Amino acid sequence: MIRGVRVAAWRWAMLAAVVAAGALLVHRFGLFTAVVRSGSMRPTLEPGDLLVATRIHGRSSVRRGDLVVFASRAGGGLLVKRVVGLPGERIELAGRAVRVDGAPLAEPSARRGGADRGSFEVPPDGWLVLGDEREASVDSRSWDDPYVRRRELRGLVRARLAAPAVVDGAGQYGGRMQVVLAGGAVVTDDDGRLLLVKRGRAPQRGRWSVPGGRVEPGETLEAAVAREVLEETGLHVEVGRELWMLHLPTGDGREFEIHDFHATPVGGTLRAGDDADAAAWVAPQDLHRVRLTTHLVAHLRRAGVLAPLPHVDEHAIEIAADREAVWVALEHVVETAAPSRFARLLGCEDAAAAGPRPLAPWSAVPGFHVAAVERPSRLALAGRHRFSDYELVFRLDELGARGTRLHAETRAAFPGASGAIYGALLMRTPMHALATRRMLRAVARGVPVPSPTGRGS
Repeated sequence: MIRGVRVAAWRWAMLAAVVAAGALLVHRFGLFTAVVRSGSMRPTLEPGDLLVATRIHGRSSVRRGDLVVFASRAGGGLLVKRVVGLPGERIELAGRAVRVDGAPLAEPSARRGGADRGSFEVPPDGWLVLGDEREASVDSRSWDDPYVRRRELRGLVRARLAAPAVVDGAGQYGGRMQVVLAGGAVVTDDDGRLLLVKRGRAPQRGRWSVPGGRVEPGETLEAAVAREVLEETGLHVEVGRELWMLHLPTGDGREFEIHDFHATPVGGTLRAGDDADAAAWVAPQDLHRVRLTTHLVAHLRRAGVLAPLPHVDEHAIEIAADREAVWVALEHVVETAAPSRFARLLGCEDAAAAGPRPLAPWSAVPGFHVAAVERPSRLALAGRHRFSDYELVFRLDELGARGTRLHAETRAAFPGASGAIYGALLMRTPMHALATRRMLRAVARGVPVPSPTGRGS
């Protein structure tokens, strides 16, 4: 029996050592994982592959050919692409050839298309990135700002693990994640109204959203968007620039990769068709009257289709600690500030914790989702419930020897009669200011000694 206890104790000790070593690696090298969401990096990476990456420290650590993980500006979470252009270089794309400062670049991993054209002057604080599967990749060639900036970089890919088993359409396990390419259209008219359709199928059946659907074999994204708008609304549209891209898991081993474009009507008669139960033009001020798909308003506002929310107020506190320490405490407070039951009572779009950790774009906590992260200087949260659209933006300013000044800015709109009453109760009484200041003080208390100065405004 004593021997058995010794064996058990030895096993527990070994397990503890392994856990401690793993924690040391995460702390020392900043390890994190990311999942490949599309086929844009084939044949190097496949949809569903699990990647192990390390945090990036300093500009010199990024080299040509590296696979980098970075934040998508279009609200699609994290993306993975290959670095082709370094700061200060001139990159030329001509058919199947890529030239760096006039010299041809060998790309053994790339599947090149034949229609690439253009030249790029990479700025000092940027990198030019491309997908290995050129004809299926949305990358530096199509973005308004072609370059990935330092603040957007998250890490370097160090290892690729086998894709986890998934459930296929027949309910069987095995194979890789199936990524379904889809497109949607944000159609606006001369009066600024938005074209919406009422979804007739899951997911989110019965809610209103922008028209769109799957890309058929042989179709371009733009052609698919125009076809879907015609089928669902009866309108012909001219498809413009891409506004955002997002990934939508279905829970059955598939994931939709959705690209939404701006479009303008050029003909046709409005009528609902295909899998849309209804179609209508909706003015921005009336969006609160319809039940929208989750986060649609947030996407529209971020893309500039809807006006920014008006400023409400701003509070701040000085904390005698550096920004990294304050950031860690801030993340903890954001994760624990609001109970899920309160978020459900208000009808919040984000009623529970969800998404990637540590906090990244589209991570959710009760009442909010993360709109932007610039560690350790800025954390922007956004949310929506039946009475209000709102944003809470934290900004961390260095004060040298005095530590850090933490700001909390609130922006909000209170549409409709019920929203106006809610806004009056919240903003014309001390309730909102007290809640914001309490959150700032909680961050200050969560920072290790030395303690906060306590000076707030």
